[in-house]
Amino acid sequence: MNNFAALKATFDSMSVRGNEKLALPLEAEQTKHGEIHADGWIIRYRISQNEKGEYLDYLSYHRMCDYSHVRLYADGTAEQLPNMRPFRKVGNTPEEDAILEEEYFAHNRSVLKLWIEKGFKNE
Repeated sequence: MNNFAALKATFDSMSVRGNEKLALPLEAEQTKHGEIHADGWIIRYRISQNEKGEYLDYLSYHRMCDYSHVRLYADGTAEQLPNMRPFRKVGNTPEEDAILEEEYFAHNRSVLKLWIEKGFKNE
């Protein structure tokens, strides 16, 4: 099995679950990036490689379950990537709360910047 076939099989086993509309399209082997829109899901993906080999990064979203940002390798290994924090902690004092609020927004801004760099989000 080539790397793309292995990536597709791993992605499809995680995302499809009986819904073929969520499968990684075959043209992804050539285009290396794209989007899947089906049944309320938006999945953006990009295929690249690093020292560990070829991988598929994807960002999936559904209104019922928030974002998922994952890297899959051809060997089936999955790595959770930086993700937005939907909620933040509230401090016990106004000063502590201001610090926690800034940390929350700084984290989410850094994740958004990463997603924009990957082409998963527009500026």
